[in-house]
Amino acid sequence: LGKLFRERGIKVESVLHSQWCRTRETARLAFGNQVRDEPAFNSFFSQSSGAGETQTNQARAVLNAWHGPGALVVVTHQVNIQALTGAAASSAEGVVLRPAADGSFKDDCTLSPGVLPAKPSLLAPQTVCISRIDTGWLNKICRA
Repeated sequence: LGKLFRERGIKVESVLHSQWCRTRETARLAFGNQVRDEPAFNSFFSQSSGAGETQTNQARAVLNAWHGPGALVVVTHQVNIQALTGAAASSAEGVVLRPAADGSFKDDCTLSPGVLPAKPSLLAPQTVCISRIDTGWLNKICRA
C-alpha cells in the first residue's frame, strides 16, 4: 500500500494505527517509521455498545482535527470503519473519507489490496484514508 501511494505521488503526512500488533506491523511495513499508536482506533469488537460509541466519538475527533497537509492514513479494524462510516469494508480494503462541514465523513472511494483508483482523491489534503488489515493481508505484504 505504501509503495502504491508513493508511486502515485500521494503525500502521506501522518500514519496512525491501533495498538494491536497486526495494525502496528502493517503500518510500519507500508509507511516506515512515521507511524504512531492511537488508542481511539483500537478494536472495540468485544466491548459494550456504549464503550464502542465513546471510542468512535474519540476517533471522529482525531479525524476531524486533521487538516493536512497531505493525507492521514489510519490502520484500524472493520468494526471501527463501520462505526465511523456506516459501511463495512471487506477484508484488506481501505476506505477513503473526506470530512463534511457537519463533522461527518463522505465515503469517497474504496481501495482494494494492490489497487488504487486511476485518479485517487487522496491527493486532496483534507482526505483521510482508513485501512482495514487482516492476517492474510499482513502475510501477503511480508512475502512481497
